[in-house]
Formats: sequence, C-alpha cells, structure tokens
Amino acid sequence: MSGNEIWVVVAADEQAACIFANRHGSSRLVERLVMPARPPVAAEAKIVRLVRPGAPLARQLMDRLVEGAARNAYEGILIVVSPAMRSQLRLVMDRRIQSLIIAEIVESAAAPACLSTKRSAVL
Repeated sequence: MSGNEIWVVVAADEQAACIFANRHGSSRLVERLVMPARPPVAAEAKIVRLVRPGAPLARQLMDRLVEGAARNAYEGILIVVSPAMRSQLRLVMDRRIQSLIIAEIVESAAAPACLSTKRSAVL
C-alpha cells in the first residue's frame, strides 16, 4: 500500500502512542499502542530485571515501524513526540527507520490524538 503513504507517529509519553497513515491528504489510524498500567510494587519487594535500553513503548513502536518498512507499507515517517519519548526512540532506533524519517517534531505536549474521544479532521 505504499504509493506516497507517509506514517505519522504521535507519542507524548511512555504510556500511549498512535501511528497514522496519510495519503493524498486523507488520514487513517494504523495502530493504537497503549501500555498497561504497572501494578504497584511493595516497598519490601526486591525485583531485579535486565531490561533492554529504551522504554517498552519505544521498542514496540520501533518493531511496528520496522515491520511496516519491510512490507513497503510507507515511504516516509513523520515523528511527533515529547522530548523524553524522542530520547527513548533514539535508544532503539533501527538504521532502516532512521533513513525513512522525513521530519521530527519535538513537542512537550504531543498528545496522541487517537486516544482522545474528540474527533479531528486535521492530522
């Protein structure tokens, strides 16, 4: 489905993100990613985990972008993220994806529009 399709990634924090596809001025939601809330950890509990760099949402987003690139689903990516999410994405950035980025907009209030109950005609 490539044919001038651009994917737009919107993520304000490490909890939620949206991927939109934009083609010829028309947009559609490709995927909504929401991380489940973490259960509270008791103060006396000692948890040791080895974690790959990057927040889980950033890794999930990158996996989805790599999958789309492998299928030639899009020709470029526009990223609209918060400064914190930008840092997380850079930790897990794949070289193939880096070459497809058209622009990055770093916005402290980049709220995922797909999580809002209000509809917007503008992407």
